Amino acid sequence: GNSPGNKYVMYSGTVTLNTSASWKVSYSTCCRYSSVNVTNSATLGSYVETTINQSSFPFNSTPFFPLTPRFYIGSTDVFEQDYSAIDYENDSIVYSLIDIKSTSTLTATYNAGFSGSSPVTGLTINSASGVITYNGTSTAGSYYLAIQADEYDRVSGNLKSTIMRDF
Repeated sequence: GNSPGNKYVMYSGTVTLNTSASWKVSYSTCCRYSSVNVTNSATLGSYVETTINQSSFPFNSTPFFPLTPRFYIGSTDVFEQDYSAIDYENDSIVYSLIDIKSTSTLTATYNAGFSGSSPVTGLTINSASGVITYNGTSTAGSYYLAIQADEYDRVSGNLKSTIMRDF
């Protein structure tokens, strides 16, 4: 079809972290494909991160996003798609749309009419479920969007970790 493809790379391993600190784990790479909603997107790097509150929750298993397709909209699309993260401890997760990053300190510049919290006209995310709904009439093409998932302890309500992923 006309939908762009993806290349997935998965790293796994067991790491023992000092329990007296919080940790940020990140990955960055160059370059992105062109998109409708981000200025000069083909020249930007890609950056994702997770923050782990190891000092308060030393045995937490941080949630993760399963493999999800690249975000592409056809000219007449209307859909709901589950972009939720998986958490083995069944903690509470709150979802939000955020700016995509090209490095740990640089966020992308969006074209007029777009932003991190509104990356596509007519697109929303359910903060409790992670389900994205699209009812818009945006131009067909590839769009960038980034989702942040904040994990809260199901008993205390304290923040345990934050993960982000861009699509």
